[in-house]
Amino acid sequence: MITKQMIHEKLKHLTEEQLHQVYGIIEQLKSAEKAVKKPSLMSKLRKLKTSKMEIGKRM
Repeated sequence: MITKQMIHEKLKHLTEEQLHQVYGIIEQLKSAEKAVKKPSLMSKLRKLKTSKMEIGKRM
């Protein structure tokens, strides 16, 4: 919560134009989070393990 309080204090001293720019940056961050993320190494390894197990069951 400390971070939010620090940001809130800084926002109090910004002009309307600066606040508009900050809002745009926040929206960009939100959009970036929604972007498709590259699968992690662990998720790739899990898929590989699952694939091998399925192949082993077929034999």
